[in-house]
Amino acid sequence: MLSADPSGDLQAAALVEKLKQRHPDWQFVGVGGQQSRRAGVSLWADSSLWSIVGLTEALTRMPRFFFDYWKIRTALLRARPQLSVMIDSPAVHMRLASVALKAGLRCVYYFPPSGWSTNPKRLRSIHERAEALIPAFAFSAEQYRKNDLPVAHFGHPLVDLCRPLERSQALERLGLPEGRYAALMPGSRTQEIRLLLPVFLETARRFPDYTWLIPTANPQLEQRVRRALPNPPPWLRILPGGSREVMSISRAGLLASGSATLEACLLNLPHLICYRLNPTDYKIAWVLRFLGLFHVPMFGLPNLVMQAKLIPEFLQDEVNPESLASSLGPILADGAAREHALDQLARVRERLGPPGAVERIADFVEKMALGKSRDEALREL
Repeated sequence: MLSADPSGDLQAAALVEKLKQRHPDWQFVGVGGQQSRRAGVSLWADSSLWSIVGLTEALTRMPRFFFDYWKIRTALLRARPQLSVMIDSPAVHMRLASVALKAGLRCVYYFPPSGWSTNPKRLRSIHERAEALIPAFAFSAEQYRKNDLPVAHFGHPLVDLCRPLERSQALERLGLPEGRYAALMPGSRTQEIRLLLPVFLETARRFPDYTWLIPTANPQLEQRVRRALPNPPPWLRILPGGSREVMSISRAGLLASGSATLEACLLNLPHLICYRLNPTDYKIAWVLRFLGLFHVPMFGLPNLVMQAKLIPEFLQDEVNPESLASSLGPILADGAAREHALDQLARVRERLGPPGAVERIADFVEKMALGKSRDEALREL
């Protein structure tokens, strides 16, 4: 079970828990974070230490990545598991999938990369590296099928993992009194925190009627946030864990682009989606886009799911306190703008599909681990 970021760690843990309920004697090894470890995965490497954004930050971490990659590669070939499940993170898993294929090992790619690509060559390259692909998004599954590439699509697992909490229950779990709260979620990677947190704080400062909450998914993230904020202002709380609880009690939120934005839709939290790279990485991306090698008309996951800009997006220099505050104010207040935002969230929830995806994915993975082929497993479901 191989995951390389907090969202992948969440998906891996949910899948392992389902499989362990059915097969308590099964052994799970691989890569992940705190949630995978708690679910019972014996880790070859802790992926919570890898969080990066952009080329320049990746270059600074290259020695660590090379060391961990070779350790994982060696462990995979030595363990020769009945099945490997690789989750997202193509920089690591596309290579490991090729290694597994050459070694005759069976591999399932869960959340395969390039989920929004329509390039047949790219889709074919991903498809041929794994015995089965499990895309979580309907749009992604449709693109593969249009190119006669079979995939196993069962809906999005976050529908099961991010069910709304009662406000009183969320407050109790967080140890907070009744009050007016808003969510401040600058991401989990060091560069995201460095580039987004100061702007988010300056924006939040303009809404003094709210206590702003920063949930931290793991101890490493909490350390990063506390290093960036050694003396947090009195209107800000840094909380261990609890992102679902924080979003359940918050009026609105400032969020880094990522899976948290889908969670916000499922938890009915109006929000703004923000993304910033350091200047060097942004210039590289701009050149690639100018040359026609890179084109992404939108970057927020809810908008990609809908193939339309339903949730406001802010990219690079657009991420500034003035712009964010002017868009955040109307969705914090009662009125037409907030009602419109809530309607858009409902549209995303409907598109993500019905509950039960984790159970269906576990059924499929279980059959493959017991020796069934992809097509046999699909026929038996």
